[in-house]
Amino acid sequence: MNRYDFEICQGSDLRFQIAIKTVAQNGRKEPFSCVDCRAAMQIKTSPYTSGAVDTLTTENGRIKCTEEGNLELSFTNAATEQYPPGNLVYDIRLTNHAGEVRKILHGRIHVIAEVTRGVFS
Repeated sequence: MNRYDFEICQGSDLRFQIAIKTVAQNGRKEPFSCVDCRAAMQIKTSPYTSGAVDTLTTENGRIKCTEEGNLELSFTNAATEQYPPGNLVYDIRLTNHAGEVRKILHGRIHVIAEVTRGVFS
């Protein structure tokens, strides 16, 4: 499992892709097609907190799995403006068609506080 830390500016829209690789029998890393998988990502203030700050899933349309082996994550400004400034934690889990679950990524999200609000309302 890999670790990836990143930043989000509070109140911003953000989209990005994560390439998922698998190790083939020849030992080379190849794209992992996750089209038949379900994916879920929870963002929390602590790993031990029961409630999530945000949840992205394939079911709510905020994670898309591609044939090329990418997860496309979508953060909306409506969601990120609710994130508390500072450090949050997350992980991403995939569930395949057979129900097998694999945690593929985890890390920290540093949320930068929003300063400019309501200018275009």
